[in-house]
Amino acid sequence: MKTTKIFLMAALALTFAACSNDDNIIQTSDKPAKAEGIPFSASISIDNGAATRALTENGTTLEASWAVGEKVALIHNGVSDEMEVESVSGGVATIKGTITGSPANGDAVTVIYPSTAADGTTGNVKADLLYAQDGTLATIASTYEARKGSGTLKVSGTASLEGNVSLTNQFAIFKFTVKNFDASATINVKPLVVTIATQDYVITPASATSTLYAALPAVSSQTVSFSASGSDNKAYTCSKDGVTFAAAKYYQSTLKMAEISGALGGLFSVSASKKAFFSKGNLKYNGSAWSFFDNQYDYLATHDGTNWDKFGWSTSTNYGMSTSTSNDDYSGDFVDWGATMGTGWRTLTSDEWTYLFNSRSASTVGSTENARYAKAKVNNVQGVIFFPDTYTHPSDVTAPTGINETGTAGWNGNNYDATAWGKMESAGCVFLPAAGYREGSSVSGAGTTSCYWSGTACGPGTAYRVYFNSGNLNPAGYIDRHDGYSVRLVRPAE
Repeated sequence: MKTTKIFLMAALALTFAACSNDDNIIQTSDKPAKAEGIPFSASISIDNGAATRALTENGTTLEASWAVGEKVALIHNGVSDEMEVESVSGGVATIKGTITGSPANGDAVTVIYPSTAADGTTGNVKADLLYAQDGTLATIASTYEARKGSGTLKVSGTASLEGNVSLTNQFAIFKFTVKNFDASATINVKPLVVTIATQDYVITPASATSTLYAALPAVSSQTVSFSASGSDNKAYTCSKDGVTFAAAKYYQSTLKMAEISGALGGLFSVSASKKAFFSKGNLKYNGSAWSFFDNQYDYLATHDGTNWDKFGWSTSTNYGMSTSTSNDDYSGDFVDWGATMGTGWRTLTSDEWTYLFNSRSASTVGSTENARYAKAKVNNVQGVIFFPDTYTHPSDVTAPTGINETGTAGWNGNNYDATAWGKMESAGCVFLPAAGYREGSSVSGAGTTSCYWSGTACGPGTAYRVYFNSGNLNPAGYIDRHDGYSVRLVRPAE
């Protein structure tokens, strides 16, 4: 394989930290090196070669090379032709292939590398190209280091292009090193979610690591937020306002991330565009303070009038802490239980619960692909386990069978003691215990049945909830608001 160095990307420093205005500073070198494009000439015929590419870190710069066999898209007259790099000389790549359509001299041409990055015949790079990445420099080189240039077609004699066309990188490339808030230790993460505006860019390495590479679109004076699942099963976040970074530049960035107190590290899709972390346990109130249970399988089997973990559907009156059995006492606008635990916490909507159970993609668990949840006993407590979007089941723990099982066989067959569950929890799993339900002051179904409120009203006297027992599971049923049900909060990953 013949390769030639073709550009030098400027090195910049970028540091993010949570909750610290002094440390959240973007530092830029005085005279960053200009990021040059990739020039090439073109002739049209067929040739084959090895399809590999080099993108090598050299200190504070990246060096890229053309490689024989690489593919580029030549877009003209509403068609897209794939061309192949036949040879490289002095940083100039000669491409060959077959041109189609009705080409004519002077036709405008758009060239995109790699060809897989081209959005059909629009002349644009795919909008969703960067949404899911694996954090490696090699994949950025082959897939995400998208380049684009414009030229003019020449078809007199051998079809070609007028002169050389310079391809400019469309994205910024980052090397992220993840550290804790005071930068005293690195954090191994899997994954890292970068949120720009309303779009998530999910960087998921094969195994947890503190160093990740990512390609991101250029931004100007925007808020950029980061969320990470740590290998320690903790959730981390940081954010910075007024961020600017440019396409065709290389940034080496230290993310100083703060732990989200009370949040588990597993990351879960709750819609096609949003992800969230779950709280470490169900919500409770002890007569003077709100908190989460210490363990995911903890709940109250009775109601003593002082300690609460099952609430009427929340209104502006005391978050549903009432033993009234009249729906009239639970009317009015919804007030989210998340407010009891501070900024950022909230209750899932009914649509989000349904997406979590039924729609999101998830990992293979045992022999089951796209496993989202399983009936199980955890520390001898019956309930439902959620598997995070990215999950590797511990090798020394038996994989659950009858995943999504609706009968008692699921609970009885998938039985995990505290030690085994600790390993699954560390891998990101969430558990909803069958905590029962309350009517007035009486608790029923503890250990066999459970309901969890959503934040979505159904009618004047009803609201949507999740319901499950040994034979049924309904993520979107509705019920009287006066019933006392469990609440499990989430923290959006943004």
